[in-house]
Amino acid sequence: HRLVAARTRIKNRIKSILMNHGLPTGRLWNAAGLASVAVLAKPLALCETVELWRGELWIELSRLRESETHITTVEERLEHLIAASEPAREILKIDGVGPRTAEIVAATIDNPLRFKTRKDIGAYFGLVPRVSQSGGHCHHGTITKAGDSLARTMLIEVVHSGIRRPGWIRDTYEKYLRKDP
Repeated sequence: HRLVAARTRIKNRIKSILMNHGLPTGRLWNAAGLASVAVLAKPLALCETVELWRGELWIELSRLRESETHITTVEERLEHLIAASEPAREILKIDGVGPRTAEIVAATIDNPLRFKTRKDIGAYFGLVPRVSQSGGHCHHGTITKAGDSLARTMLIEVVHSGIRRPGWIRDTYEKYLRKDP
Protein backbone atom coordinates (compact mmCIF):
# COMPACT_ATOMS: atom_id res chain seq x y z
CA HIS A 1 0.00 0.00 0.00
CA ARG A 2 2.82 2.40 0.89
CA LEU A 3 4.67 1.56 -2.32
CA VAL A 4 1.59 2.32 -4.41
CA ALA A 5 1.10 5.60 -2.53
CA ALA A 6 4.76 6.51 -3.21
CA ARG A 7 4.30 5.67 -6.91
CA THR A 8 1.24 7.92 -7.02
CA ARG A 9 3.25 10.79 -5.52
CA ILE A 10 5.94 10.30 -8.19
CA LYS A 11 3.32 10.28 -10.97
CA ASN A 12 1.77 13.45 -9.56
CA ARG A 13 5.20 15.09 -9.50
CA ILE A 14 5.83 14.14 -13.15
CA LYS A 15 2.45 15.52 -14.13
CA SER A 16 3.17 18.72 -12.20
CA ILE A 17 6.51 19.23 -13.98
CA LEU A 18 4.81 18.84 -17.36
CA MET A 19 1.94 21.15 -16.44
CA ASN A 20 4.36 23.82 -15.21
CA HIS A 21 5.93 23.86 -18.68
CA GLY A 22 2.64 23.90 -20.59
CA LEU A 23 2.99 20.35 -21.84
CA PRO A 24 0.09 17.91 -22.32
CA THR A 25 -0.66 15.58 -19.41
CA GLY A 26 -3.34 13.31 -20.85
CA ARG A 27 -2.70 9.57 -21.14
CA LEU A 28 0.72 9.69 -19.53
CA TRP A 29 0.78 6.27 -17.94
CA ASN A 30 0.50 3.93 -20.91
CA ALA A 31 3.58 2.86 -22.90
CA ALA A 32 3.19 5.58 -25.54
CA GLY A 33 2.65 8.29 -22.94
CA LEU A 34 5.69 7.26 -20.91
CA ALA A 35 7.78 7.12 -24.09
CA SER A 36 6.76 10.69 -24.97
CA VAL A 37 7.69 11.86 -21.48
CA ALA A 38 11.03 10.01 -21.65
CA VAL A 39 11.91 11.96 -24.81
CA LEU A 40 11.59 15.19 -22.80
CA ALA A 41 13.76 13.94 -19.93
CA LYS A 42 17.51 14.40 -19.81
CA PRO A 43 20.19 13.38 -17.29
CA LEU A 44 20.71 16.27 -14.89
CA ALA A 45 24.43 16.50 -15.66
CA LEU A 46 23.63 17.23 -19.32
CA CYS A 47 21.03 19.95 -18.64
CA GLU A 48 21.62 23.64 -19.24
CA THR A 49 20.42 26.02 -16.54
CA VAL A 50 17.15 26.80 -18.35
CA GLU A 51 16.30 23.12 -18.77
CA LEU A 52 16.91 21.79 -15.26
CA TRP A 53 13.26 20.69 -15.29
CA ARG A 54 14.28 18.03 -17.83
CA GLY A 55 16.80 16.70 -15.32
CA GLU A 56 14.16 16.67 -12.61
CA LEU A 57 11.86 14.81 -15.00
CA TRP A 58 14.63 12.28 -15.71
CA ILE A 59 15.10 11.68 -11.96
CA GLU A 60 11.34 11.25 -11.41
CA LEU A 61 11.08 8.79 -14.32
CA SER A 62 13.95 6.79 -12.79
CA ARG A 63 12.14 6.76 -9.46
CA LEU A 64 8.93 5.66 -11.21
CA ARG A 65 10.69 2.71 -12.90
CA GLU A 66 12.27 1.73 -9.59
CA SER A 67 8.95 1.90 -7.73
CA GLU A 68 7.29 -0.21 -10.44
CA THR A 69 10.01 -2.85 -9.97
CA HIS A 70 9.48 -2.89 -6.20
CA ILE A 71 5.69 -3.11 -6.56
CA THR A 72 6.01 -6.02 -9.00
CA THR A 73 8.34 -7.87 -6.61
CA VAL A 74 6.00 -7.37 -3.65
CA GLU A 75 2.91 -8.36 -5.66
CA GLU A 76 4.60 -11.58 -6.83
CA ARG A 77 5.42 -12.47 -3.23
CA LEU A 78 1.90 -11.62 -2.08
CA GLU A 79 0.42 -13.84 -4.82
CA HIS A 80 2.39 -16.79 -3.37
CA LEU A 81 1.13 -15.96 0.12
CA ILE A 82 -2.51 -15.72 -0.94
CA ALA A 83 -2.23 -19.07 -2.74
CA ALA A 84 -1.14 -20.60 0.57
CA SER A 85 -3.92 -18.97 2.63
CA GLU A 86 -7.30 -20.72 2.61
CA PRO A 87 -9.08 -17.85 4.45
CA ALA A 88 -7.75 -15.28 1.96
CA ARG A 89 -8.85 -17.43 -0.99
CA GLU A 90 -12.35 -17.71 0.51
CA ILE A 91 -12.58 -13.95 1.03
CA LEU A 92 -11.39 -13.45 -2.55
CA LYS A 93 -14.55 -15.22 -3.77
CA ILE A 94 -16.66 -12.28 -2.57
CA ASP A 95 -17.75 -10.02 -5.43
CA GLY A 96 -15.67 -6.83 -5.55
CA VAL A 97 -12.87 -8.09 -3.30
CA GLY A 98 -9.40 -8.17 -4.83
CA PRO A 99 -6.30 -10.03 -3.67
CA ARG A 100 -4.84 -7.22 -1.54
CA THR A 101 -8.15 -6.69 0.28
CA ALA A 102 -8.54 -10.43 0.85
CA GLU A 103 -5.03 -10.63 2.31
CA ILE A 104 -5.45 -7.70 4.70
CA VAL A 105 -8.89 -8.85 5.90
CA ALA A 106 -7.70 -12.45 6.44
CA ALA A 107 -4.61 -11.22 8.29
CA THR A 108 -6.60 -8.76 10.42
CA ILE A 109 -9.42 -11.13 11.36
CA ASP A 110 -7.04 -14.09 11.83
CA ASN A 111 -9.52 -16.42 13.55
CA PRO A 112 -13.13 -15.60 12.57
CA LEU A 113 -14.50 -17.92 15.27
CA ARG A 114 -13.55 -15.39 17.95
CA PHE A 115 -16.42 -13.16 16.75
CA LYS A 116 -19.96 -14.07 17.83
CA THR A 117 -21.78 -12.05 15.16
CA ARG A 118 -21.02 -10.17 11.97
CA LYS A 119 -21.77 -6.98 13.91
CA ASP A 120 -18.78 -7.79 16.11
CA ILE A 121 -16.58 -7.92 13.01
CA GLY A 122 -17.94 -4.54 11.88
CA ALA A 123 -17.11 -3.09 15.29
CA TYR A 124 -13.63 -4.63 15.15
CA PHE A 125 -12.94 -2.78 11.90
CA GLY A 126 -14.49 0.45 13.22
CA LEU A 127 -17.32 0.41 10.68
CA VAL A 128 -20.15 0.87 13.17
CA PRO A 129 -21.67 4.24 14.11
CA ARG A 130 -20.48 6.10 17.16
CA VAL A 131 -23.33 6.17 19.68
CA SER A 132 -23.90 8.99 22.12
CA GLN A 133 -26.61 8.35 24.74
CA SER A 134 -27.89 10.60 27.48
CA GLY A 135 -31.15 9.90 29.25
CA GLY A 136 -33.77 9.18 26.61
CA HIS A 137 -31.64 10.67 23.82
CA CYS A 138 -29.64 8.45 21.48
CA HIS A 139 -27.51 9.89 18.65
CA HIS A 140 -25.77 7.77 16.03
CA GLY A 141 -22.82 9.62 14.54
CA THR A 142 -20.00 8.80 12.16
CA ILE A 143 -18.16 5.47 12.23
CA THR A 144 -15.92 4.81 15.21
CA LYS A 145 -12.78 4.17 13.11
CA ALA A 146 -11.49 1.67 15.67
CA GLY A 147 -9.10 -1.06 14.57
CA ASP A 148 -6.85 -1.39 11.54
CA SER A 149 -7.17 1.72 9.35
CA LEU A 150 -5.72 0.05 6.24
CA ALA A 151 -8.20 -2.84 6.43
CA ARG A 152 -11.07 -0.41 7.00
CA THR A 153 -9.96 1.70 4.04
CA MET A 154 -9.76 -1.38 1.79
CA LEU A 155 -13.25 -2.51 2.83
CA ILE A 156 -14.69 0.94 2.19
CA GLU A 157 -13.09 0.89 -1.28
CA VAL A 158 -14.79 -2.46 -1.98
CA VAL A 159 -18.15 -0.90 -1.13
CA HIS A 160 -17.47 2.21 -3.22
CA SER A 161 -16.54 0.11 -6.25
CA GLY A 162 -19.50 -2.21 -5.63
CA ILE A 163 -21.97 0.67 -5.61
CA ARG A 164 -20.79 1.78 -9.05
CA ARG A 165 -21.61 -1.51 -10.80
CA PRO A 166 -24.55 -3.92 -10.82
CA GLY A 167 -24.54 -6.62 -8.15
CA TRP A 168 -25.53 -7.41 -4.59
CA ILE A 169 -23.56 -4.50 -3.08
CA ARG A 170 -25.37 -1.95 -5.23
CA ASP A 171 -28.73 -3.67 -4.64
CA THR A 172 -28.21 -3.57 -0.85
CA TYR A 173 -27.12 0.07 -1.00
CA GLU A 174 -30.18 1.07 -3.02
CA LYS A 175 -32.45 -0.89 -0.67
CA TYR A 176 -31.14 1.12 2.30
CA LEU A 177 -31.48 4.38 0.38
CA ARG A 178 -35.20 3.67 -0.20
CA LYS A 179 -35.77 2.69 3.44
CA ASP A 180 -37.89 5.20 5.36
CA PRO A 181 -36.40 6.34 8.71
